[in-house]
Formats: sequence, C-alpha cells, structure tokens
Amino acid sequence: MPIRNKIISLFTLSFLLALSPTFAQQKVIDSLRNLLDERKEDTLQAKVLIKLSGAYTYVDTEEAKAFADKALKLSQKIQYKAGIANAYRSIGTVYSEQGNYDQAVKTYYQGLKIAEDTQDPRIKANIYNNMGTVFSRLDDFSQAKSNYQKALRIYQKINDQNLMATSFNNLGHIYNYARQIDSAKYCYERALAIFKQTNNMQGMTYALGSLGVFYEGIGDMNKALENQNKVRDLERQFGNKSGYVYSTISIANIYLTMKNYNAAEQYLKEALELSGEIGSVELLRNSYQFLSQYYREIEDYKRALEYYQQYINFKDSIFNKDKSELIAKIQTDYEVEQNKKQLEIQKSKNREQQLEIKAQQAEIEQHQLRNTALIVGILSIVVIAFFLYRNNRQKQKTNRILAEKNQLIEDKNTNITDSINYARRIQSAVLPLAEEIRHYIPEHFILWKPRDIVSGDFYWFAKTNPEPIYEEKMTFEGVHRVFKGVKGEKIIVAAVDSTGHGVPGAFMSMIGSRLLNEIVNELGITEADEILNQLHLRVRKALKQEETQSHDGMDVGLVVIDKDKKLMQFAGAKNPMYMVQVPKDWQEEKSAKPEESGLALQVVKGDVMSIGGFQLIEEVAFKKKIVSLSAKKYESTTFYLFSDGYQDQFGGIKGRKFMVKRFRKLLFEISSKPLDVQKKILEDTLEEWMTGYDQVDDILVMGFRM
Repeated sequence: MPIRNKIISLFTLSFLLALSPTFAQQKVIDSLRNLLDERKEDTLQAKVLIKLSGAYTYVDTEEAKAFADKALKLSQKIQYKAGIANAYRSIGTVYSEQGNYDQAVKTYYQGLKIAEDTQDPRIKANIYNNMGTVFSRLDDFSQAKSNYQKALRIYQKINDQNLMATSFNNLGHIYNYARQIDSAKYCYERALAIFKQTNNMQGMTYALGSLGVFYEGIGDMNKALENQNKVRDLERQFGNKSGYVYSTISIANIYLTMKNYNAAEQYLKEALELSGEIGSVELLRNSYQFLSQYYREIEDYKRALEYYQQYINFKDSIFNKDKSELIAKIQTDYEVEQNKKQLEIQKSKNREQQLEIKAQQAEIEQHQLRNTALIVGILSIVVIAFFLYRNNRQKQKTNRILAEKNQLIEDKNTNITDSINYARRIQSAVLPLAEEIRHYIPEHFILWKPRDIVSGDFYWFAKTNPEPIYEEKMTFEGVHRVFKGVKGEKIIVAAVDSTGHGVPGAFMSMIGSRLLNEIVNELGITEADEILNQLHLRVRKALKQEETQSHDGMDVGLVVIDKDKKLMQFAGAKNPMYMVQVPKDWQEEKSAKPEESGLALQVVKGDVMSIGGFQLIEEVAFKKKIVSLSAKKYESTTFYLFSDGYQDQFGGIKGRKFMVKRFRKLLFEISSKPLDVQKKILEDTLEEWMTGYDQVDDILVMGFRM
C-alpha cells in the first residue's frame, strides 16, 4: 500500500468509542470501576462493563476483551438485547485493534443481527461504522464506503450531529484514497464544522488530524505539519495514547517527505515504544513499516530489512505481489551493499598478497555460487507469493459475490416482511372495533395471538337495529298493513378458525368476514343456524369447491343474543361453547374450591361438520341451541368462544399439548373473576406453558358476561 494510503488508513478509526464518555483516561476508568458491582445482574452493570471495555480498547486490548466478554455473558443471561449487540460491537473492535479482521467482521455481523430486534437504531449505525473501519484497513474501500454511508443515513435520520460528523470524516478518507480531492476536502471540512458547532473538542481533534493527512496528500506539508502538531498536543491532554501515536506517525511521515531524517527518526521511535505499551497490532505494524521506510531513505539497508521483517510478522498470512516484490528489493539492496564491501576487502587483500591470487579466485567463485543460490531462493519466494496472491484474489471475488447474493436475499426478505406487515394492518382494520364491542357488551375480553404476522383465526361482531313488524290484512277497502310491534336488536358474536395460518389463513379470514357481513348486515339473517348454513354455501361457492375439490374451510362458534327476550342462540361448526351460569339465589362460599361451589362449566356442543370443504353428508344443516339469560333465574351468564390454538399448544415440563381438559378446568377456575383479570391469567398461563417452545397455531379465546 502506498505511504499516503497507509496514513489515511491510520486515521480511519472506530471513532464512536473516542466520542463516548468512556475515553481511555485513568480517571474515567477508576470512576467506572467504582460503579461496577459484580454481585448485581442488571442492565446498569452491563452498560458499565461495555463502557469499561471501550475505555481500555486503545490502552490494553486484553483487558478490553475481558470486560466485553463479561458484558456479553451478563446481557445474554438477563436477555438484554441492546447490551448483547453493544457487547458484540466492543468485542469486534478489540479484534480489529488486534489485527484479527476476519473475527472482527464475524462478530460485528452477530451484533447486527441482534441490533435488528432493538429499539435503538444508533446501535446498528455504530456497528456499520466500525465495519467500515475494518474494511478500510483491509483495503476493501468499496465495502468500507458502503458501510460508512449506511451509518451516515441512520445518524441523519436520528439527527445525531457528532456521529454524522464522524461518518463524513470517514467518507473523506475513502474519497482521499480514491484521489477525489474535492469530495474528500468537502467531507473533512463538513465534519470539522459540525464538531465546532457542537463544541466537541475530541471530534475537532479527529477532524484536524484528517485534514493534516489530506494536506500532506496534496503536497502542502506546512499545513499538514501544523494540523498534526495541534492534534498531537490535544491527544496528549486527553490522555488518548492511540490517538497520540497515530498523530506521531503522521508527523514522522511528513518529516520523511521533507527529508528531515533526524526528526523523523525521533518521532518514529517514540511511536514504536508507545505502540508496544498499548499492545495494538495495527500501531506496531505501522511503526515498523515507517521505520523500515526511514532506514531505506538513509540507505541503511540492513536495518531497513530488519524492521520490514518485523512489519511482515505483524501482517496477515496472505501476501500480495507488491509486498513480495518489496521484500525481494530490500533483500537485493542489502546483498548488493554486502557484495560491494566484500569486493573492496578482496581488492585490498589482492594488493597485499599477490601470491594468494588463485586462492582468492576460488573464494570469489564460491561466493558467486552462494549468490546464485540466494537469487534462486528469492525467485522461489516470489513465485510462491504470486500463487498465494492469486488465490487470495479469487477468494475475495467469491466472498464479494456471496455478500451481494446475501444482500439480495436480505432485501427480498425485508420486502416480503413489509408486505405481510401491511396485510396485518389491513386484517386488523377489518376486525371489529374494541370500542363498539365494549359499548354493547361491557364485560368481555378477546385474547387474539396470531402465530405469524397475520392470522387465520379471527373474531366477528355485529348488531342489528330494531325494526317494526307489520301484518297485512284484507278488508272491503283493500289490503292494509297492521302494526304488530317491534323486532328487537340482536347482538351476534363469532369466533372463527380458518384452515391454515399465516398468509393463507389470513386470506380465508378475509373471505369469512366479508361473507358474514353479507349474510347478516345485507340479507338480514339473524338466526344462528341459518347464518352458518348460508356461510357454508357461500364459502363453497367462493372457493369453487364443487370444481376444485378444495378442502379449505372454517370451524366456527357463533352466538346470537336477544336482549329483549333474554335468550341466546348458539350454533357451532365443530367448535363448542363453554358456559358458566350463576343462579339467582346462589351464595358464594369464599373458602370453597370452584369444583365444590355447586357451579359447573357447561359444554354446549356444536355440529360435527365444518364450514366449507369436503363433507361426508350431501346436505349440511346446522342446528341451534337456545340458552336462557333470564335475570329472574340467573345472576349472570359467562360464556366462552375459542379456536383450538390454546388447547393444542405444546409446552410444559414434558413438552405435551395443553389439552381440552386442562383448558376447561382453567376457564372454570377463573370464570368468577373480572373479565380483564381472566384475560391476564390466560396470557400468563400460556406464556409460562410455552417457555422453550414456539407457538404452533393461531390462538383466539373470547369471554363474555351477560
């Protein structure tokens, strides 16, 4: 990599940690340690551990890794997703500083996956920014730019000025590398302006350092040196050892360009010493590289080779052609210098000892043979390095193709999920309004829990308006209509379990809801059995089941409540209704168990046929059951309509179904409680039962008290 691009890479840091209050100062570290109480296991402790990891990242990478691992373990234990994502980000940053880039990228992707489930978009943006830094260090500037831009878009959306400035600064590095001078300068100056506006001194330091690199790249060494000296002084004040070393290396490179070798050597040796104290592979590697460059400049090839070999020891195991050629060149320069010295010695000996000419000639021939062997060895190394380079290029190409395909799949999955979420909004809009149901049946609850985003289970509600009743009579004057009274209003409630779940089930639920509206609200049919008969015929017609032999259908529990007559009709397609009626003269004994109270859970069975689909009998005719709601006879009537999702849910210690018997017992035990309390008990029982198991079907349970 050219020296200018190496300097750019030095300043492409994961600057999010530098902006946070966890800056690597001993005073801050001590304050954080005082907050740490490992006896506690809560989100505060997880946050403190993450901040401690950030504070140590550019001071002691091993200590930083230890705190990040503790934060991850604690966050996973208390199921703190934001903490898990931030812990992965901290671990990835440590790997990056240690030069373990493959592991860094892998860890960042783990953090991104968790960040999707959090409510804080800043976490995701921070990880994108850190990934941009890793790709920049790997010279994959296309990927680096893509990740920086993703981070910038999120920061702009949440209007985080400091992090917007950081992203502009990082993009400036990418444009500077591509020699897009105007774009690079715009990004750097935009970052500096924002940092000044927010009075962020550390941010201003970062932006000044970047501008110093920029001026160096365009040849304005005086401005470059002025900026880097300012940065170095500020980093010393802040106690940021990593930043101090980065600026020291940059100043040394400027002096190298200006041929001020004494100053360059002084700064580079200081940078090497501090890099060793910090334990940063990136800083050590770069210190060795620039020291090698310095000794080459002053023609001390032996030391140049020594430092370059140290630099190679810190590089990845993958060589590229440029690096191999540079190794060969340094080695050849060193051998040539050695040969010159040997020849001078040989000439001196020839003049002093003429009698040893033959022996000297033999020694020269032997020396030439060694040189030939050395050249053959160097050529072998070059060939091996070439094949390693070619294999690496092929691997990078394959990885880019895989990344593009993964992104395409991710985009498609996002589009599909967005479409299904929109379908859920449509389905929710079709369902009855809670306020309308509450107005006519104040005491009720509805537990509706789709397995997927949309549901095949749905509930339906309607109310008919009072209508006058007339009787036609024939008189001598003709036919007259005689008013006989008023047909009272009726309330109709249904719980419907459509075939399937997810998107197919949702389509069936839309068909069922539309047909029920048509039967009751347009045709005026209010008898429970006739509603189901009409629904059966219309479902078969809508799905063309006579032609397609489709087996799709619905299981339904439906009640028609006549408040004036104090009667309730029930008709069921496979599904029953459960009911508890409290007699007028019943006295509750507080000490008695439900099963000892004298009450019972009544099962009002429905018919064995489903709505639509294949039927064993040719003509389907549903029957209705009549239930008295007389206030003289009953204090209250509590009834339940439901699908089979609750009772079929797997869970518990043995991983079995909840089952009908347990479901009936639970409803009976809670039937005397307020309806909102009943819903909470049902939800809590289901959540405890499902621990460790996925939901297997849509769930619908409705309770009403008249």
